[in-house]
Formats: sequence, C-alpha cells, structure tokens
Amino acid sequence: MTWNIRYIIGVLLVAYTTGMAAEFARTRNITIETRKETLAALVLDRECFPAGHLHIYRDGGQSAPLLIRKTPETREVDFSTAIDHETLSLRQRDNEISLVCQITEKSPYPNKVMIHTPLHDFERQIQVESSKDGIIWSLLVDDQIIFDYRQIADFRRTEITLPENQDRYFLIRIDSAVETIETPFQKISKSSQNASRQMTEIHRNIRLRPFRINGISFSRTSTKSIRNGSKMQEYEVSDFVVQKVDEEREFAVEWEGSDIPVTSIRIETLEKNFYRSVVLSSRNSVDENWVQLHKDWISNFQLNGFVENDPEISLPRETRSKLYRLEIADQDIRPIEIGKIILVGPQYEAIWLAQENTDYTAGFTDSPGDITDRKAIEVLRAQDLPVTRAEWASPLLENPDFETDPRNVSLNDPRILWSSVAFAVVTLFGLLLWAVKKIEKLPDEST
Repeated sequence: MTWNIRYIIGVLLVAYTTGMAAEFARTRNITIETRKETLAALVLDRECFPAGHLHIYRDGGQSAPLLIRKTPETREVDFSTAIDHETLSLRQRDNEISLVCQITEKSPYPNKVMIHTPLHDFERQIQVESSKDGIIWSLLVDDQIIFDYRQIADFRRTEITLPENQDRYFLIRIDSAVETIETPFQKISKSSQNASRQMTEIHRNIRLRPFRINGISFSRTSTKSIRNGSKMQEYEVSDFVVQKVDEEREFAVEWEGSDIPVTSIRIETLEKNFYRSVVLSSRNSVDENWVQLHKDWISNFQLNGFVENDPEISLPRETRSKLYRLEIADQDIRPIEIGKIILVGPQYEAIWLAQENTDYTAGFTDSPGDITDRKAIEVLRAQDLPVTRAEWASPLLENPDFETDPRNVSLNDPRILWSSVAFAVVTLFGLLLWAVKKIEKLPDEST
C-alpha cells in the first residue's frame, strides 16, 4: 500500500507541473545553447515592459532565480605594469651600443621596452635579442626605430613592442652610437683680388653627438574591460497624435509609452531655425490627470555658419509611463512638423544560472513574486562564470487559460483537469489491484 501512495503522489506532482504555464498571463519562448552550467543573459526588448513582471522557468515549471539589471557598457583600457630588471652590461663597439638586461625572478614577462634619452631630433634603429640563460640568443625584434622629429613635428616614440616570450635576458642593440651633425650656424667670408673678381667662402660647423641613454625600462601592457555606465537603447514611437491646444499658442503631441524606461526623448524634424519651449507630462490611464514631468527647450539653428542642434529632451530621472504628452509652443508661427519621436533609455537584461541542455521559457504576471535572488546571482558572477547570450524565439503570446483572480479557479485550469484525471486513473488502478488480491485470498469452492 505504501508503494501505491508514492505512485499517486508522483503522478499528481507531474500533473501539477505540466500545468505551471497556466500561472502566467503571457509567455514567450527563449532560445539558448548551453553545453555546461553557465550564466545566461537575455536583453529585454520593448515587448517585455508592458507585459508585466518577468519569470524564467524550466521545462516542468520550476522557476529559476534571476536578476534584472541595466546592461553594463564596457570599454577597453590598457593597463601597464612596470617590471623590475637589472642592467648587466653596457658596451659601445663599432659605433653600436649594446645593453644586456635581466628580468628579476617572479616578475611577469615583458611585452614593452622603453629607451629613455634626453636627446631631440634623432632616429635610431633598434634590434632586440632574447635568451633564457644569457648565452644562447635568438632574434626577437629586428629593424625597429625610435625617433624624435621635433624639428619638423611634435612626434616622438622611444618604446618598442616585444612579441610574447618567456625569456628573462634581453640584448638591446642601438646603431649610430655617435652621429655627425651640422650646426645651424655658418661662417661666411668674402675676399677679392680686384674689383672685377670676388670669392666667397662658407665655413660649416660639424660636430659629433653621442647618443645618450638615461635608462631602460621594461613593462607589460594588458587590456582590460571596465564598466563605463549602462548601454542605452532607442525605441521609435510607431504612432503619435498631433493636436492643437484650445486658446493656447501651442500644440500637443501624444503617444503611448508602454512602460518603456526613458531618460530622454529626441524629436526628429526637417525644420530649421527654430527655438521652442516644451512641457512633458505623463499618465498611466486615460482616467488620470496629466502629471508634469519636465520643462525644456528644443532647437535647431543653421544660419550664417552658426549651428546649434539640440532636439533632445533630457529627463531629470528615469521614468516609465503608459501615456505621454508633449506640449510645444508655436509662438505665433506655424508649428514644426515632427518626423519621428525616439525614446532613449537604459537597456535592461535578465541574468540567471542556466543548467546544461535545459530549455527555458519566459512568463509574465502582474505580480513580481519571489523570483529575484540578487545575492545568489552576484556570487555566481564573482566566480567568473562565462556568460551566454540568450535570444527571444517568439513574440509575446497570450495565455487563454490564465485566471486573473486565483480565487476563481475553474475546471478550465489544466492543473485541475490533469490532476483529476491522474487521480481517477490511479485510484481505479489501486482499487482493481486491491480487488484482485482479495479474490486470490478467497477459498477455492472446488476443494
């Protein structure tokens, strides 16, 4: 009998989980490929915001803890780390300077070497060799140049990029240890033997200039991604209504905001040379009064070389509303013709821990529920798990079996139907099994 009870409970649980999707008023399919456990990231588009609170659930109906956050904007930044070294030798031979340097133990391998010199107006060829033991050398960099062209332009480079290597001895060769240069000053003298013949002599000053080195430095440059605010998303308003305001020198533009997060609104128009004051208001239903959000100016001047184009309205904070109204003063002249209205706001994404080879579906409800586990997600992010991008695989689908009031549960709920059917089948099977055992225990009349 114990086995029968466990079997009944198992069947009822399966029947219940098959009806979990009925809890969501709207659903949407997700596509993601996960060959191992990873963090999944799904960007929320304009269909998500008016749909309600987002839930991510696995096949079978189990919700996955998720975190809704602004998508971070990253940029690549180069970081340079100085590397300790020791100069073992410095020689000058055949008008060439050679230096041998050793990188200290436990220091990272360098990928940059800089030659420090106080000289200006020069150009030198550099050759770099490397070695693991300081005996057998291999060519690492050939025919690179360092230069300073200050006499012509403000160009200077004394840094050489090294290929990736795991050597700790470096031999640096610099050509033209001493160069011959001509000073900018000249001595001119004239002599004559008679009035009809004169001779002019020009004396140029020539001097030798050694290439002076103040020092050598090694470093390792690496590129890292750092957060640079949040990514911004643009949403074009598909339909808006322009109307004249009675007894006012202004006209109004109204459109649906669909709860999209907005931090600025851009007005695109072909009109030029205008300057208008605007008032932005919002409300969440047609029965409510308009609530003023912000006052601003929009302009577009292109006159006699003067250009000022500022058609964007920046809001003091992020806002989400279902309806917007923008009142634009016309100042006794014809209204500007609006071509497009662009809503600009931060991009949001959902993050959750995706299991290997598991399908996920998005569900939307009017109540948030207990689905956000910020601490758990942050811990997972700290473990440097790879992030896999998920994509939407379908538009928003309305769930006809969803009941808005959980107290009004009807037989149309799949959970009730499947649970009832499963319970009836298991009960009949149990009664049949019980009857068979009873019959087997009856005495045989033939005996």
